[in-house]
This record gives sequence, C-alpha cells and structure tokens, in this order.
Amino acid sequence: MRFTYIIRRIGFFLVIVWLAASVNFFLPRLTGQDPIREKLMREALVGGAVQVGMEQIIETYKLKFGLDRPLYLQYLSYLGDVAHLDFNYSIAHYPNRVLDMLLAALPWTVGLLSVAFCSHLLSAHCWAHSLPGPVRPAILAGSLARCFRSMPFPIFY
Repeated sequence: MRFTYIIRRIGFFLVIVWLAASVNFFLPRLTGQDPIREKLMREALVGGAVQVGMEQIIETYKLKFGLDRPLYLQYLSYLGDVAHLDFNYSIAHYPNRVLDMLLAALPWTVGLLSVAFCSHLLSAHCWAHSLPGPVRPAILAGSLARCFRSMPFPIFY
C-alpha cells in the first residue's frame, strides 16, 4: 500500500467524524427549545414543586453547561471536548456523565453486534452449502473471505 493512500483514508475518516460531530452539535439547536427549561419544568410538574426562583436556577445551569456563551464558542469548546473524549455531563440525565452512560451501554452494543455478525456468517455458510454440487467446492473455498467482504462495513474512499 502506498503511504498517500493511507493518509487519504485517515483524512477522509477524520472529515466524516467531524461532520458527524457537527451534526450532533447543531441538530438539537435547530429545534429552538431550551433543554434546561424543559427539563426543569418537567421535574417541577412531576414533583409538584412551586416554580419560584426557576429563572435563577435556569441561569445557573446555563452558566454551568456553557449555554450562555455565543454559539461559535460553544461549538469550538464542543469540538475540543470531543477530541479529548470528554463529553461532560448529560443535560437530559444530569448528574450522569455521558461517558459513563456510553460505557454502560457498551456491553449491549457488543452483544447485538456479535449476534448480527454470527448470523451473517451462518447465513452465508448455509447459502454456500445450498448450491449445486459442481459449484459448491469452488464457492466454499472462498466463502469465508466472501462473507467478510459482504459485511455492511462503511467504505471510506
């Protein structure tokens, strides 16, 4: 493999990660809702609390989460945090940290991925055995490699 090919693949991967992170940042802000106000109002309705001092609490949380700063500063701070894998606290599930929530979901993700991978290998193997006699040895010789090539992995050109 040529060195430029590897650099191009890594560069394209970084562009994809940057685009995904940017969509993840800007998409919730397009709704125009205030997530802190929504969360506190929902908690006040469920708990039956009086909404006295709610604006001061909202301002305190906006200051804590950095939502009082301009959007471009929030975006730059977000990109820096993502680069360091520091996702901070979740607004929806405060005081839980996002990284802790991701690590808690990781075993389920790996389990589901393993089941999907094994079922794909099994179905490809069964398909190869269902072919007529003269074709079967040629197909089975490369069936495992063909199985892996047909997996739905993203291709970064």
